[in-house]
Amino acid sequence: MARSNTALTPGVVAGIVVGVLLVGGLVGFALGRGGGGEDTTTDQTSTTVPAAIASPTIVANDSSETPLTTQGQRIQAPSTSAPVTVAQGFPDLFEDLRSAVASVDVAGCDFGSQGTAFLVAPDIAYTAEHVVAGATEIALTFGGESIEATVLGSDVGRDVAALKLAQPVQNATVLAIADADPRVGEEVAAMGHPRGLPLALTVGRVTSMNGSFDFGGGDTVDDLIQTDAVVAPGSSGGPLIDGDGDVVGIVILKDLAAEGLMYAGNIQASRGDLADWTGDGQPVETPICVGDLDLDAIEGFARDSIRSTVDHPDLPALQVTFAAYTQAINSGRAEDGFVLLGPAITTNNTAAAWAEGQATSSLWGWTIREVVDVDGSTLSVRSTFTSTQEAAFGFDGASTCTRWDITHEMVAGELDGDPFWLVNRSRATPGGGPVDCDDWEPTLGQDRVIDPIATGDSFVGEAILDPGTYDGWFTDVDAGATVVVRLDAVDFEFDPMLEVFDASDSLIAENDDRGDGTLDSQVEFETAQTGPLQIRVRDLSDVGGGSYRLTVSIAAG
Repeated sequence: MARSNTALTPGVVAGIVVGVLLVGGLVGFALGRGGGGEDTTTDQTSTTVPAAIASPTIVANDSSETPLTTQGQRIQAPSTSAPVTVAQGFPDLFEDLRSAVASVDVAGCDFGSQGTAFLVAPDIAYTAEHVVAGATEIALTFGGESIEATVLGSDVGRDVAALKLAQPVQNATVLAIADADPRVGEEVAAMGHPRGLPLALTVGRVTSMNGSFDFGGGDTVDDLIQTDAVVAPGSSGGPLIDGDGDVVGIVILKDLAAEGLMYAGNIQASRGDLADWTGDGQPVETPICVGDLDLDAIEGFARDSIRSTVDHPDLPALQVTFAAYTQAINSGRAEDGFVLLGPAITTNNTAAAWAEGQATSSLWGWTIREVVDVDGSTLSVRSTFTSTQEAAFGFDGASTCTRWDITHEMVAGELDGDPFWLVNRSRATPGGGPVDCDDWEPTLGQDRVIDPIATGDSFVGEAILDPGTYDGWFTDVDAGATVVVRLDAVDFEFDPMLEVFDASDSLIAENDDRGDGTLDSQVEFETAQTGPLQIRVRDLSDVGGGSYRLTVSIAAG
């Protein structure tokens, strides 16, 4: 995959605590560059409590360092926009320039967030890179008008991005870029939409220049301007202006520990890149969402979620396809998975119609069992997995939990220009099912005998369940006793099926949480007769490989 999105992982280092000024629900202060946060339909006017995040190091370079040479000319207001009036004082500047500053709403594969951007041309805006990182949809709102935008270019190292608007903003002021760096002690003002609220302006002074911000892990933002202007989440991407109303920086960071400090990226350091991005006019690729994941970030998820008992040169690529397929269905966004299907399915079908049949399904325990080369562009791949679904969508119109043994025809294709294996046809492997979970019998792992348990006593045993097996525990009980059987996960990830049978092999009790990812189960029942009791712990997912603790308690009826 050619695309990539860098995510900054919070760490703990002695020093200050800093937050990116991006509104995104619970992680509104999180230092995330791949997007993140709760849906922005939540009330953004409420107070967000900053999370404890990375304690990076601010490195203040020698303030005598020679500033970068100004590139290009100052951007003037176009004839279709209101003229920029050089006013005396920031209150007048705020009124003159406010129409150039927009609230930015961003949606990604698994997040929604809000920030700020500002116009430098009727159809070009600048913002902070972390505001739009991982975005699949971007909308800028000027007054009451919302306009879609795409990313023309971005730089993680300077936290800056240029946006192309779908249409020019009419009758709006555009901001000019300052001809030189601001000086320490100079008065500046930050404009932004804190917490998604109406546009605000805060005034402060430049307290340091040419700093860098170390997030750890090799992620550093350079050429920072430090000020004491007060800002809040949602102001990220807004302009930092000087006394002439010219942009000297882009708001990106607030120091939550050293109260009153804010950091902006020095726009002079990014001026050349910004000009190049806006010059070629080619939007960058947007992420492809498969469920809640960006396709570029799915490789690691694929290795963990799609297991295999075979080796094949195309195995990693097949794991990506099946991981994307299951992720789309399990996230409730099955329509995202339609792009993973071959022509045999898509030619006479639609994404909506195909997704409707997957609406109640959840797939888990996917294991690739066999890969056969049919020809250079076709593979035959056998997989086993378990699904849960509403009864009407079961293979027989009644099964809510199904074990599948499927052989897929995979054809070579493309996804967003990259080579990709597509699911073209699927059929039940001969002799392999589908089978209702109640009727599926994994391989017998262990048969264990529990000494008879006296009334009022308990038995506790710990065991390891191998993939695709079940353990049988046997004991004798008296009629009329109340029995509680509990299963506790110790270090496994499979979803177990807990069943209890009597002497005639009739099912007495079973857990009802199959397929929901619950690893701990408990059943309680009263025995009808004296005799042996069989307790089965079944690995429905073929994952297993971990230990569990079984507790059997007997009480008087």
